Amino acid sequence: MFDKNANRWKLLFFTTFALSIILSLIPFASIALYPFRLFSTFIHESFHVLASILTGGKNVSFLINQDASGLTKHTGGFLPVVIPAGYIGTSFLGGALILINSKRYTEKFLFIFLGLFFIGMTFFFGLTTLLTIAFGFGVGFLFIFLGLAFKGNFPKFLLSFLSIQLSLNSLEDLKTLIFYSAVSDVKTDAQNMSKEVFPLPPLVWALIFALVAFILLYISISGAFKTKKAPPQVKNTESAAVPPLPEERR
Repeated sequence: MFDKNANRWKLLFFTTFALSIILSLIPFASIALYPFRLFSTFIHESFHVLASILTGGKNVSFLINQDASGLTKHTGGFLPVVIPAGYIGTSFLGGALILINSKRYTEKFLFIFLGLFFIGMTFFFGLTTLLTIAFGFGVGFLFIFLGLAFKGNFPKFLLSFLSIQLSLNSLEDLKTLIFYSAVSDVKTDAQNMSKEVFPLPPLVWALIFALVAFILLYISISGAFKTKKAPPQVKNTESAAVPPLPEERR
């Protein structure tokens, strides 16, 4: 990505970031951002599901609730990977979307990929509640439509806003996790790590989750802001031909 395209993407990124911050400060704007909260919850639970499947879990399913909370059910699986996968995976995907979207001509691929991901996760693991089914299939087909039908700056703008919302929501969820871990006994992933994996205080586990998430986001966003400069142009210069050496007389 050359300087011109990099500057254009940076402008787009900061515009969508500013829009996200402004909306978060406006009363009742949370109503408009509600679908993005459900999107973050869907991703969070999906990473729990994937971590369970990849580590030998069985009977895996998930659901999302109207209050934007979620639940993943499974038997087996490697708990040190399954439990933190929701928070860490959400931050990872948010950063990865920012990084990949900073490259040219990637937004259509990303929308189609996300659409197929939502449809697949819903079909195989999310046939649980009406909200989960409707949201999973609805968003999945919407993303595929956006990837196939739209051109220009709109898909890149929307994907930038989506990835920033996902990243901000992951940090907001981690802040909430740290708060609950410090002042209450509410059952959380940090509580589960303390009881099921290793008896560190839940607050310590919450801070570990947050540290890993921050590192992943930092690496991704730093990579997105690295500008690849155009190679220098080679000037065509004519040089005098060097005459061949005369043959040695024998």
